Amino acid sequence: SHAPASERRGEGRGAATARGAMAANDRQLLILSGSFFLLFLAFSTTQSLESSLQTGSVGTMALGTVYIVLTLSSLAAPRLLQAVGVTRGLTGGATTYVLFILSNLYFEWYTLIPAAVVLGFGAAVLWSAQGVYISALAPTEELAARASGIFFAIFQSSQLFGNLLAFCVLRSGAGTGGGGEVAQSTVNLLFSIFAISACAGTVLSSTLASVESLATVRPGGVGRADSSLDAGAGDQHDSEASQSLTEAQDHAGQVPPGAARLGEEDEPGAAPHAEAYVVRGEPPTMSTVLVRERTLLFLLPLFFFNGMEAAFAWSDFTAEVVKPLLGEAYVPLVMMVFGGSNALSSALLGKAGGKGPRSARNLLVLGSLLQVVAVLLIWTGVVGESLASTGQRWFALLVIALVFGFADACLNTLTTALLAARFRSRHEHTVKLAFAHFKFWQSLATGAAFFYSAHVALPVKCAITIGSGALGLAGLMGSGV
Repeated sequence: SHAPASERRGEGRGAATARGAMAANDRQLLILSGSFFLLFLAFSTTQSLESSLQTGSVGTMALGTVYIVLTLSSLAAPRLLQAVGVTRGLTGGATTYVLFILSNLYFEWYTLIPAAVVLGFGAAVLWSAQGVYISALAPTEELAARASGIFFAIFQSSQLFGNLLAFCVLRSGAGTGGGGEVAQSTVNLLFSIFAISACAGTVLSSTLASVESLATVRPGGVGRADSSLDAGAGDQHDSEASQSLTEAQDHAGQVPPGAARLGEEDEPGAAPHAEAYVVRGEPPTMSTVLVRERTLLFLLPLFFFNGMEAAFAWSDFTAEVVKPLLGEAYVPLVMMVFGGSNALSSALLGKAGGKGPRSARNLLVLGSLLQVVAVLLIWTGVVGESLASTGQRWFALLVIALVFGFADACLNTLTTALLAARFRSRHEHTVKLAFAHFKFWQSLATGAAFFYSAHVALPVKCAITIGSGALGLAGLMGSGV
């Protein structure tokens, strides 16, 4: 008669411990999200204004440089994270954003291009570290979707508040002419404020707990995140396989290899478990992980489309659609709607994505289709100079901004949740490689789009974006998620 009572007390203590662990992890998630909010309140707004606010093509060339260097650096980011640790990677990567924003105070090619190179390298480290940190905080598919939704809701809201801040500052210094030109002193004031915000985000990131100290909440109890995720170089690298295999054995029956993605459905043609070929002395690389992980291979076009649609919204939409129709000073106001839609959609999608892979896939298809239709309306001139009245222009542009925000939220929030859940029971190096591939193809597309932006007509850019969307949808449908 005492056994059931004893078991109940044990279960009660276990539940209380799990709740405490989740609360502790939630605090770290909010710190991470707050850090990115402050950092990207500055950078995202700078990015969307670079092509419309600054004169010449130096701004778009600098952004192109950022993303091309980010692409190349993504190849080395997983190894670098192993050497410096995830939390130090987050803080070091954030510092490079501060340098780039400060370079806008002296807007010349010899300040922007070197700062862009440094930022590209730092961004690869930052985003790879972010993906690993989210995975450590959320080891199950439900928690992965929840954590991704919370993070991206806070992160994407930075665009709302950043553009609202930019609109208020720029309107105070706008001229009285029809073009709404802004004084250079006002532009410098805006970038000074952005630099302060980025510095605050960098300092906040330095307060994050190490991955090693994070509690891992699993169906069978509470453990610790794999210490090798946040360790430095040396013998730690050699012990990765045995540590990961031990953890997998400890949780056998709780996190089976077949459940390494959203939902419980079997994946057709699933690759061997990552630990299997690590133990055989064959650690995965950027190329071999694509051969052994069919889902990741088929998702590459979707990653690429994510980069293309983001570049179109940040550069072409602002410079060639919003600015000619409404004026320079109103670009932040339209992008504020984009940011608000992005943030709200991310929060809602985080909950919807936890319902299973089919739900996440359907929402990804919906977001991608809406993005393609919106770009098609711009391509055909339905949204353009044919809109005679100011009211029509405002309505059309705000609707387009809402659609762009929702689509971008789908492609970021749900893709991140899918990757975190798909690879959560794999060796931690495979997790790093999956997110490195995400940023590699995303940034490659964004960098290419920024580079050709100043040399290609708007209809051609619309066609390229729509074509990449079609390929992304085809890859998603063939991925088996």
